[in-house]
Amino acid sequence: MSYYFIQSREIVDRGSLFIANICSVTSDKDTIAQINQIAQAKYQLRQSRNSEPTHSITAYRYLGLKPRKSGLSEDDFTLKSGYDDDGEKYAGKRILEQITTKTPYGQTIDALIVVSRWYGGQMLGPIRFEHIKNLCKEVCDEMRNQEELREKVNTLTSLDDNITELRSKLGMENKSQNYDNLDNAKAERLIKARRGTLDVLKKKLSNRVDPK
Repeated sequence: MSYYFIQSREIVDRGSLFIANICSVTSDKDTIAQINQIAQAKYQLRQSRNSEPTHSITAYRYLGLKPRKSGLSEDDFTLKSGYDDDGEKYAGKRILEQITTKTPYGQTIDALIVVSRWYGGQMLGPIRFEHIKNLCKEVCDEMRNQEELREKVNTLTSLDDNITELRSKLGMENKSQNYDNLDNAKAERLIKARRGTLDVLKKKLSNRVDPK
């Protein structure tokens, strides 16, 4: 699969720095690979901070293939989840709770989150869990936003293929489409417009084939 990750903004509180990363994972192998990739991103932060993170708290949740199963049936999969506090007691469970929280956009699944904290020398108390929770929500929302956008771009591409086919049959010129720098709202408007175009072209082709 293609690996990518989303990094949150930074929260700095009394010298402590918090940063979250979220990745797409669908297997134990993915989880290990993504942790290694995040380590590369954290290396850049370590260079700027001149120190390792004090804690790198991890939680993951994904649908994994059961042993000796082919993946051809829904029953071949099982929900896997886990967390690691990395010395920040109770923090891993808080991340996992955020991953499983129901929102209007659904739950986050097939995801790994790593929250890194650089301790600033002063104990923060319970507010540190709020920082962790807020950053996790931020990256979960952005991940779902990007997944939704990818689905819309796939829909647009499929509609474009159908439009291209009909325009060719009608002897009309086709134009290439570019969906860079697209957001969900604009994608939704384009999908509506493409469906309208498709209906018009179908009517034109129908009238040409079966004139009344």
